[in-house]
Amino acid sequence: MSGSRVLVIKAGGTLPQLLQKLPGDFEGWAASFAGLRESQYFVLDATEPDVVMPDPDSYTFCGIIMTAKWIAKAVDCRKFFLGLCYGHQLLAYATGGEVGYNPRGLEFGTVPVSLTAQAIDDPLFSCLSPHFTSPSSASILAHMSHSQTVLRIPASAQLLATSPRDSNAAFCVGGCAWGVQFHPEFSEEAVRGYTEHFSARLQAQGDDPSLLLQGCCETPAGPALLHRFVQLCFHKCT
Repeated sequence: MSGSRVLVIKAGGTLPQLLQKLPGDFEGWAASFAGLRESQYFVLDATEPDVVMPDPDSYTFCGIIMTAKWIAKAVDCRKFFLGLCYGHQLLAYATGGEVGYNPRGLEFGTVPVSLTAQAIDDPLFSCLSPHFTSPSSASILAHMSHSQTVLRIPASAQLLATSPRDSNAAFCVGGCAWGVQFHPEFSEEAVRGYTEHFSARLQAQGDDPSLLLQGCCETPAGPALLHRFVQLCFHKCT
């Protein structure tokens, strides 16, 4: 579809100290890792009180990254959707799942994420196989920064991934909408910044922040996932 762009919905901002250290914010990080040129996407800030959201059924965008109040309609309209962290939780809530505080506590740092058998053949997640941590393990490294989680995925959804503290780290619903609790848009510096910021709370729950910081590293899986999502979006619109 000529002129179609990816809609990036901003549902919050990063830490002030990271704004001073890193260029841009969540939406810019996601677009950069996805390989999007400025002409290929546009941003709507859902935190603004007067923001006007486009009708998913009539607007000529070919995909959505992050979050939206009208997620359920977008899924019904078969728009490609990728929810990151909070967007993952909103997708679950909007399509019949349950969201709440993680009974296993906070999860921060670069952690192993195990893919399910369904993920291996998933149109989006199948791109991750070159980035498995070992040939014998369907596992990737991903950046986590969350206290809330998807407690129950929607009944019609497919579970795609789990992590040490999250049984529902990724899922797909409707064949066109994906949610990931991890942050594919984070760099090593970003995940370090969040882990440092929440170090007191992590220590209070029995974690060793210094060990978590030692484990922080760049991971190619996140950018690969964002690149693949954009490919799916633009392929659908051609």
